[in-house]
Amino acid sequence: MGIEPSFRALGVDERAFLDALPQQALNAYDDQCAPANPRMPMLADMETLMRAAYRGTGRGGAATGEDPTAAV
Repeated sequence: MGIEPSFRALGVDERAFLDALPQQALNAYDDQCAPANPRMPMLADMETLMRAAYRGTGRGGAATGEDPTAAV
């Protein structure tokens, strides 16, 4: 389909991504749709998901065996 698998593959600068990550996680947490989820994600959950999206891995790195808590 021609869709890049990650923000990294799209050329998003890693330092800029990491610098913005705390605020972006907070924005996602504060989004009006978040309470509609079956399980309310915590900020750490949001950051883990966003790190996985940067790397292009599933569940924070599980698909490639990466440590989901490791720095991007």
